[in-house]
Amino acid sequence: MLDATETVAMEHQDRMVRLRRITRQAGLTPTPIIGETVVPRRHMPDDFPVDVPVLRVAFSERSFFDTARDELRPEAAPVLDAIAALLRGEAPDVAVFVAGHTDDRGSEPYNYDLSTRRADTVATALMRSGVGDVALWRVGFGESVPLYPNSSAANQAYNRRVEFLFAARTEPVLDVLKRQLDTICVAQNLA
Repeated sequence: MLDATETVAMEHQDRMVRLRRITRQAGLTPTPIIGETVVPRRHMPDDFPVDVPVLRVAFSERSFFDTARDELRPEAAPVLDAIAALLRGEAPDVAVFVAGHTDDRGSEPYNYDLSTRRADTVATALMRSGVGDVALWRVGFGESVPLYPNSSAANQAYNRRVEFLFAARTEPVLDVLKRQLDTICVAQNLA
């Protein structure tokens, strides 16, 4: 029998292998940005005292939405199919967060609302495609967590994105989300 550390590590490695296989088979372009963060056990509840990896998968706005819109583009179908296939292979207790982001054009309240609507639209579409018992959490960050400085059109395009965060429990994802708010640009953490 595996202990908690081995189980969490094995589930994470399986998730990474499946994600790479599914996105490659789907021929997704642009390809997602994939990153990993390990949340140390000291940040976890006492009843789960192991380091927990968090998988972060970011897709550009072009994968899902037109600028300033929250209706899914037809091009979103293969991305949603790939993420749904990944979710179907997950344990039912996995924590999955859908996070919406914007660039800095528009007011802060507008961008926050848009990012939240986008996260909700993607999560709703995934649930409709049949992902089993996986609970999808939705969160919007507006312009508050850019990948790059909003100093060019190309950088702004990268900052308009939808991300998926996966972990064995909600606490490590919440820890990652909290810490990213303390960082101005997080691109260095994704590679």
